[in-house]
Amino acid sequence: MKIKSIFFDQDETLIHPSTGLYEKYVLERAKDFAKVYKINDIDEAKRLAFKMKHEECQDSTITLYDKMGISRNIWYDKINKIDVDRFVKKDSDLLKFINGLLKRHIKIYLLTNSPTMQTKKILNAVGLSLTLFDEIFTWERNKKPPKPSSKPFRKIMNKYKIKPNQILMVGNEIFVDLKPAFVLGIKTVGINPEDGPQKFINYKIMELEEIYEIIDTIENKK
Repeated sequence: MKIKSIFFDQDETLIHPSTGLYEKYVLERAKDFAKVYKINDIDEAKRLAFKMKHEECQDSTITLYDKMGISRNIWYDKINKIDVDRFVKKDSDLLKFINGLLKRHIKIYLLTNSPTMQTKKILNAVGLSLTLFDEIFTWERNKKPPKPSSKPFRKIMNKYKIKPNQILMVGNEIFVDLKPAFVLGIKTVGINPEDGPQKFINYKIMELEEIYEIIDTIENKK
């Protein structure tokens, strides 16, 4: 069985958490939590956000904003203004990794709840051309985000007539990235995955390059 398609999450998956961009997101989110819940300590606001995300939402930042009664557009407008060049630099190793997958004739997809504008800025900053991806699924203003939904996976399976076991989904968030793929029978790869039900993770990795070994293992099974 050949792996024909791989879906990648963006933040903390393709874009390594060490860049500091994710921490910037956390800070901006905490500022809104502090305002809504009248919290003076920004670290306490961060803890509340993570607590709600883990215990109540098991979903994403936009769900947290829904719970606070704040328009999702406010969050997306906020992160669209972030200067990603302060955090994200050209990554030749990442480009080499992606090109290595393409040489294996594997189609690459980006699946992120980030807005289109922000996604393009991040990809440009890290040195990845949009043309490397067969398709990019992002959030569009006033529309539903692509995660956690089965629609992107179903679209590609129908378009190319491929089976779930010919696809990998790579991400770090269990309920947003991995579970929607897992329930369809798609193999899931958790990269430094968050805490949560491990049953939705088929493989765990620490670095993206480990995906090559996973592909070889799957394709060489008899």
